[in-house]
Amino acid sequence: GWGIKAWNGRNDSHFNHRAQSYAIGLGSDLLCPSSILLLTRNVDGDCRRKNNKRVQEPGSNQWGRYFSGAAQNWQNVGSRDHMHTSLGHSSSGKWMDPREAITMKNVKNGWNPPDNYGKFTMGGLSADQGTYALTDGSIKQSSSAELGSAVKGHAESNGGTLTQQTLGIMRPTQR
Repeated sequence: GWGIKAWNGRNDSHFNHRAQSYAIGLGSDLLCPSSILLLTRNVDGDCRRKNNKRVQEPGSNQWGRYFSGAAQNWQNVGSRDHMHTSLGHSSSGKWMDPREAITMKNVKNGWNPPDNYGKFTMGGLSADQGTYALTDGSIKQSSSAELGSAVKGHAESNGGTLTQQTLGIMRPTQR
């Protein structure tokens, strides 16, 4: 699922969403120990396939983009309609309630995706439960309040390879 592909005459990194079970922190940096590396996919946040909202990362003028530490520029998140969200967005920084995720309906603009909401949940996790891993190697099962503190620590981290912090994540939907 990981590789390099040609895109508009240049190499572009590629990661197939079918090869992913957890959300990946696109702003994680091994030189910043409080940056978030992984999260269970039940992390809440807007995306088009969930609630018909597109996420724009602070500092970017387009939706579905993140600041890449490797390239030191803005990159697109592939499959951004269903995989991209931002931990800096107002609806994120908490864990999704699986009951709400499965029963929510969005018919805004005539769009009604069948059973996509359950694809953002994780079996065995209740409302206000999830797990995240930091680049310091720690793994924490947490409440939404604890995740909010971790997101704040991630956002305030500096140094390492990033010249600009990003709160973008690539969250699988298992579609």
